[in-house]
Amino acid sequence: MSRKGRKFEEDYAWLQDLDSKYKVTSPAFLTDKVTGKKREVDVLLEYLDIKGHQRKIAVECRDRNHKEDVMWIEQLKTKRDDLGLDYLIATTTTDFTDSAIEKARYHGIILEKAEIITEETIEKLEKDFFFDIFFIIPKITGLTFLLKSGKSISYKDLLTKLSVVDKQELLTSLNYDLFLNINFSEFIKSCGLKEEDFFKYPEDTNASISNIVFVNQENAASIIKRIGIISVKCEFFITPHKVSLPLNKSLSTFDVNPKRNKKYKAIFGNNEETVTVGYIDDSTVKCIVHLLKRKGYRCIGGNATINTIFPEKAQLEFSVDNMEETLISTLDYSSIL
Repeated sequence: MSRKGRKFEEDYAWLQDLDSKYKVTSPAFLTDKVTGKKREVDVLLEYLDIKGHQRKIAVECRDRNHKEDVMWIEQLKTKRDDLGLDYLIATTTTDFTDSAIEKARYHGIILEKAEIITEETIEKLEKDFFFDIFFIIPKITGLTFLLKSGKSISYKDLLTKLSVVDKQELLTSLNYDLFLNINFSEFIKSCGLKEEDFFKYPEDTNASISNIVFVNQENAASIIKRIGIISVKCEFFITPHKVSLPLNKSLSTFDVNPKRNKKYKAIFGNNEETVTVGYIDDSTVKCIVHLLKRKGYRCIGGNATINTIFPEKAQLEFSVDNMEETLISTLDYSSIL
């Protein structure tokens, strides 16, 4: 016996007639990032956007006799985040309470009455504005030091020759003088990987990379100079992680004559993670990023599609709230001991 509401979900069979670039699955099962278990979504649309990144839009359907309230919206917000969805559309045969509408607007959940959702609804989302932020999760698999004497020594063997105090000093130096200065974007390119391909399907991608980092002797920590380290061969196993923040709110004000933009602000994301892009003046655009802390992750860049209302020659000022704590994290060296 089919479960209640399945007939309503099947009413969305017309989605199968969308352009062939869309993959439509109903029901679909996605892995929950928190529990690691599969969870069901009523209808899932997958496609590649114009920059080649995979997008996922879910449609959740309810066929009930009462208005849908805040509780369902809160559940859908968590579901969207935990399943890594770009958008989630909540559709019902009845209506939503005022509180549910307010909560959905706050969290970027799209609400539709069953009788008005159309193909244009889906196509509009594809053309909407996203702000992608790219992270990598590096796991160190090897460290080999080249010394002034010409000899090479592994991290593990080097530690056996150091005192407790020197071990801690070396670890601090590696974290703040070496690791935090590694440009992982260049690191990836030097290993023959294309960043845009690496982040197309982050759930199915990983790579082993290695490179040699030379030590700037003038600025090197005293422990590095005492040991005589001149370069370090770093080996990593890296996994990509992409955070996609959809446009949540857009504000714009114009002069009537001549009609030109005087103020514009776009807010991507939700109450937990936001990117705010807006004018400082007619030629300068500022971007402020506030993200959750992700221990062990490294932020290596972003990919934005911003409203063309911004002039082509506008300068983008980029700042990150709490950058030290939020986007930069030390490595775990225990795996190579």
